[in-house]
Amino acid sequence: SIALPVPLARSGLPAMKLWRCLGLVLLCPWGLWAQSSAPAPTDPLVRIALVGDVMLDQTPGRLIRKGVDPLRHFASLLKQHDIRVANLETVVATVGQAVPDKIYTFRAHPRVLSVVKRHFDAVSLANNHTGDFGRQALVQMLREIDASGLGRFGAGLDLQGDRKSTRLNSSHVALSRMPSS
Repeated sequence: SIALPVPLARSGLPAMKLWRCLGLVLLCPWGLWAQSSAPAPTDPLVRIALVGDVMLDQTPGRLIRKGVDPLRHFASLLKQHDIRVANLETVVATVGQAVPDKIYTFRAHPRVLSVVKRHFDAVSLANNHTGDFGRQALVQMLREIDASGLGRFGAGLDLQGDRKSTRLNSSHVALSRMPSS
């Protein structure tokens, strides 16, 4: 189930700032597959949150550095879901050089991953900012995400790594991102 975030109206923050930090996506372009992994639950409904464009550079990154969770206003909404996936719209690294002549480049410090892990089970890296700081930053980001325990898909060190399966488990469902050609 995907619903509009009720906390948005009550947060006290301007709506545009919240939406820039966290956008809800109604369609899933990643080819996900759900299957039962346990005995039939009392509630057969599986709740999957697919969240787009989580960018944790700039203002959100500064808030995290100060110990403030910029996604806290969405925590109760996200906790209502069995599986939560976000499009990580930034490179998470401390190395690399910005791609020349690209107007917008985003790079967040690896400290942001603890906040991402608090709210999400996996991240998609298939977006236009994954390569903003080159291969060296991509390699660091993949290692940092893997070390954090987050699932990831949509980018890898090579085509095989890009297409690897990702499996997420909740109490009564398993969700896999199946490789495609």
